[in-house]
Amino acid sequence: FTKYEGNPVLTPFDGLKDFRDPKVFWYEKGKCWYMIVSADKETRFYKSKNLKKWDYVSAFGKGMGQQPCQYECPDFFQLPVNGDKNNMKWVMTMNINPGCWFGGSATEYFVGDFDGKQFTCPDAKDVKWMDWGKDHYATVTFSNTGDRVLAITWMSNWQYANLTPFKQNRGANGLPRELKLFENNGKYYLSEDVAPEVYSLRKTTRTLANETVDESKAFASLTAGMDGAFEIEADITPDANGIAGIEISNNKRERTLIYFDMKQGKVVMDRTESGLTDFGKQAVPHDIELAWDKQLAAEGKQPARVVNSINYKNDFALATWAPLSLCQAGKKTYHVDIFVDKSSVELFVDGGRIAMTNLVFPVAPYENVKLYAKGGKAQFNNINVHKLAL
Repeated sequence: FTKYEGNPVLTPFDGLKDFRDPKVFWYEKGKCWYMIVSADKETRFYKSKNLKKWDYVSAFGKGMGQQPCQYECPDFFQLPVNGDKNNMKWVMTMNINPGCWFGGSATEYFVGDFDGKQFTCPDAKDVKWMDWGKDHYATVTFSNTGDRVLAITWMSNWQYANLTPFKQNRGANGLPRELKLFENNGKYYLSEDVAPEVYSLRKTTRTLANETVDESKAFASLTAGMDGAFEIEADITPDANGIAGIEISNNKRERTLIYFDMKQGKVVMDRTESGLTDFGKQAVPHDIELAWDKQLAAEGKQPARVVNSINYKNDFALATWAPLSLCQAGKKTYHVDIFVDKSSVELFVDGGRIAMTNLVFPVAPYENVKLYAKGGKAQFNNINVHKLAL
């Protein structure tokens, strides 16, 4: 391997410091290569015929989406709306730090059109999260996957990435996800479901009887012997004004809750009692987020991450949530697919219309499962528990 003598092939025309994370793709209409690069608080497009000489095209993102923030690891790809290849849209994903509603880093996206010069997004002021947890960052897509768009994420958050009680690493990748576009109330949204190939990890399956739950139904040791790696599938029909959920726990009184709150119109993942959480007290927000905290404090308000979270205890011990309005209107039954792998919980609702990824650090593997309901009866159908292994 010999380095190209003309390196670097691209430098920022304005001497910008935060100019990084290039993603190169072939643009068939223009018969040339394009590169999208993060440039502090915007992204920039460049094009080239030979991958050596790059010409500036345009920029996008300044003041758009979640603010305040800084952009990193952009990506750009096409997807059909509702599977219709006659209705193709371009999707720009942005990994931002800070900006997550619950504090720290996260992945947002924009859907629009690209003519080789400008990317236009009619609802660019809206905030659209790719994942509604707190540990989904640096998401990028694979190349050369045919008509499919497959992505992978880093499961951590820059608020506490150097504090998490891992001994052998600073985080892990999440499960690979397949991305699709759907239309909802006249706007376009990205779904992020687990890639079907992941199902090959299923080794044994336990099928539970359908349950009508008034208060709770416990299954002690249901996932014992699965070494903390398992998947739970279920169709959940909460009471119209109630709460219905699944609790996973160990025998150390540590637990993670995943539940639907119909009055609030939210699906929630609560990790406040999930295991080791006190390190979240030492979490250090980004300078941009600290400046925002200071501004809100001057107005007599709490930090946004405290207000936006549910059951906030510290910057790790909290609950994240997503709006059920992302699911089909009039929905009464929700399909959940929950993947647990020792120190991570990845939730997918209704084929990835909602995805939620959070780290957890139980001192012993979760092995108990409880179905529960509040404020009315809930129905749990088609419950399958799979042991996962290589």
